[in-house]
Amino acid sequence: MEIDILVENSNEIVAIEVKSHLEIRNVKRFLEVLARFKEAFPKYKNYKVYGAVAGIKIDEKADEYATQEGLFLIEPAGDSVIIANSESLQPRVW
Repeated sequence: MEIDILVENSNEIVAIEVKSHLEIRNVKRFLEVLARFKEAFPKYKNYKVYGAVAGIKIDEKADEYATQEGLFLIEPAGDSVIIANSESLQPRVW
């Protein structure tokens, strides 16, 4: 199992999938990874696991699907990046 970026604190994790061109199929595959995450990494069995997807180019349907599935969406903003979800996002916990 490959996780591009893993951010950890004492009881929460954000697993991030990074693509140059993010498509719906990438989001679907990453959701499968998140479903198996705690099995593959039993060290984190008691952690809250959140997911995020990031892309330089993001298909419109991919951003809608990621948000619908409770993933954070990270996209370029000038020389940096932003979390592009609306404040109404209810992040999914694995």
